[in-house]
Amino acid sequence: MSIEPEERTVLDARIRHLEEENHRLNDVVDWMHKTIWDLLAQNRDLKRQLEEAAAREKR
Repeated sequence: MSIEPEERTVLDARIRHLEEENHRLNDVVDWMHKTIWDLLAQNRDLKRQLEEAAAREKR
């Protein structure tokens, strides 16, 4: 099966576009992953602070 040069050009452009889009989407996923872990760490720290404050109030 042979691909015409014009079809090859269109397919190559489409592949480049999809690769660029994939890269952008991977960047978004990486950012979301980091953001989620950062928020979980903040929540953990706030929970610890609240527990410490509650323990101090009981004294």
